[in-house]
Amino acid sequence: MKNKIIVVAILITTFFSLSACSKLTKSESTLIKGQWELLQEPIQVTSNLKLLDFPNKSTSIVNFTKEKNYQFNEKKHELSYLNSYKYQTSFDISGNILTLSNKKQKMIYYRKNSVQYKKAITPIKNNMTSVNEAWKAQNQSFLKDFEEAIAGNWSNAKGNAQVNLNHDSPDPDATLTISAPKFLFFDISFTGGARDKTMSVNFKDKNISDAAIKISYYDFDTLLDLGWSASENLNETKEK
Repeated sequence: MKNKIIVVAILITTFFSLSACSKLTKSESTLIKGQWELLQEPIQVTSNLKLLDFPNKSTSIVNFTKEKNYQFNEKKHELSYLNSYKYQTSFDISGNILTLSNKKQKMIYYRKNSVQYKKAITPIKNNMTSVNEAWKAQNQSFLKDFEEAIAGNWSNAKGNAQVNLNHDSPDPDATLTISAPKFLFFDISFTGGARDKTMSVNFKDKNISDAAIKISYYDFDTLLDLGWSASENLNETKEK
């Protein structure tokens, strides 16, 4: 008798649990209504204070209730956009995760503000914040190292060609002098001269303004390997 009661209790609990699932109580045409947000990967922004950020949300949110360019065929589990792009659709058991896929891509949308979306985005946000904090902390030391490394006299004489000032070895030798930077501001002067008309630079004392250090996405690929900004690699990126 006791075992029968336990079995009945399990069956009742299971029934109510399944009944609570949106996917089992609503049609897919009903489930797809409302606002959905695409789970996007972080992108590089490379400022002094931040290395990664999320793309603009306006490009990742879609409302299938209001959007007129979408058509949904429940029988075929197919979503078409502008009659040109077609995706197979599938919902998770909660009805709050929508997967759109075709031969070229797979996109995962979450119902806006759903528990499932918060669960998926929170670890990515936390890891991205950690990477940005590490970047902010290290950035100051990078600048100090740069200031120490760049100051001094540089020559493009044939035997000392650290700097290529548009030609190999002018006569007389060309010298580039950089003062010790202060808050990334520094003075630069060129001395030396062109040997003949074929040389493109006529060296005189000059002031240089609007100098900047630029780090490209390619540079980070070289330093940190491809895929360093992907959400699943952020912990490793932080260490690097």
